[in-house]
Amino acid sequence: MQVGIVDYLLRLKEEACFYMAQGLGFRCIDLAVDVVGDPQRILFDLDRPNELRELSTSTDMAVSGIYATHFLRENLVHLDTHHRQPAVVALKTLVERAKSHAIPTVIVPLFGASEVVGDKEHGVLQEVLENLLATTALDGVTVALKTTMPTSRLVALIDRYQSEHLGICHDPGNGGPLGRDPREELRELGHRVAHVHLKDRLHSGESVALGEGDVNLEAVINGLIEIKYDGPIVLETPASASPIEAAKRNLAAFRDRLAA
Repeated sequence: MQVGIVDYLLRLKEEACFYMAQGLGFRCIDLAVDVVGDPQRILFDLDRPNELRELSTSTDMAVSGIYATHFLRENLVHLDTHHRQPAVVALKTLVERAKSHAIPTVIVPLFGASEVVGDKEHGVLQEVLENLLATTALDGVTVALKTTMPTSRLVALIDRYQSEHLGICHDPGNGGPLGRDPREELRELGHRVAHVHLKDRLHSGESVALGEGDVNLEAVINGLIEIKYDGPIVLETPASASPIEAAKRNLAAFRDRLAA
């Protein structure tokens, strides 16, 4: 299993994140995107078309995904088509940027502004996905939904499209406070899991360092092995006041659980 980290947790400039993550022992990195089209990001700078690949090659750090935190503040499932359109365009832009930079996954968090709070939002999400799959060539890119919607409903949503370009970003830390059993949840999700984010949480919902919360990490690891998941496991753990030390400790904690 390739273990990675979300770049913003290191609190460094983009290029420095790659070298620091490499030095800490990570093998891949998710690029969090708060603002789609941000000209300061290599991802959106058309004058630097090869820089991400060169950075990835020189550090031997795969770019495992684009983490579209943009949708935490811009509503992808707004009930009004006009208000939803900028987010829909942003999603298509991210897919195109992922293709251009050979990034395999775009992770779409359905939280914050884009939370699916009821049947109407769920219907809008279906419409958005149908439109995306029908109008956008996803060539080599998987759109992975990150959500706490009921597992059975999420499985039905993914299966509705029968597309290799649509999957799930599973984060057992989000299901823990809801009382979900991580191994059983992974059994239900099965092959639909395209990406994994990992953090530890208390039952109260507070994120803590790996091994210090209530998430059964052994059950998570065994569940991933059981479904034969071989993709990246990307740490989304709290950075604390010392982000580099926190990343180092969390990676060590995960490796300890993996070796147990």
